[in-house]
Amino acid sequence: MNQSLKPSILSALVLAFASFGDAFLYTALPVNALQMNVPVVWIGFLLSLNRFVRLIANQMFAYLFNHFGFKRITILAAVFAMLTTFSYGIATGILLWIIARVVWGFCFSALRISSISYSLENKKQGFSLGLNKGLQELGPIIALLVGPLLLQWTNSTTTFFIFGLASVSAIIISFYLPELKHIPFDFTFSFNIAPSSF
Repeated sequence: MNQSLKPSILSALVLAFASFGDAFLYTALPVNALQMNVPVVWIGFLLSLNRFVRLIANQMFAYLFNHFGFKRITILAAVFAMLTTFSYGIATGILLWIIARVVWGFCFSALRISSISYSLENKKQGFSLGLNKGLQELGPIIALLVGPLLLQWTNSTTTFFIFGLASVSAIIISFYLPELKHIPFDFTFSFNIAPSSF
């Protein structure tokens, strides 16, 4: 445990800047599907695919973080998040879109667990988590404010390229994170078909 909020703030900013492309995709894809080479029937599938990926990825990253440390994996996740943002601008077929969304699902899972873990290292866990979550939302706010303007002035390819360049900030910030060796909370996952009493 430590008293510095710096790791919590940095990890939140990594996730915020890495999520530019994903956040903007939720508004851009339904409106510009044909321009972005996505058949209308695939829109819902692509936008929800990353959530299903996280069912697998969460458990996997809990293991990887405990065995390889947080900093290295967080950096790699930020790099691949940037690449998925670029790929949204150049994807020419549904297969590339599926790959990009699957990769983003893994990236988001890694960055979210990383962000929570760095926050829980602080003695004031509640304040640290709240600050962390608030800063994470900067990414979607910026994407949803700036994205429509960029899309109006340019096109979807250029817009995602600009967001891709902006998300390089996530990679740079991740290098300043301290090393963290173990997840500071009990991370278990179970999949039960039967409902609980609650």
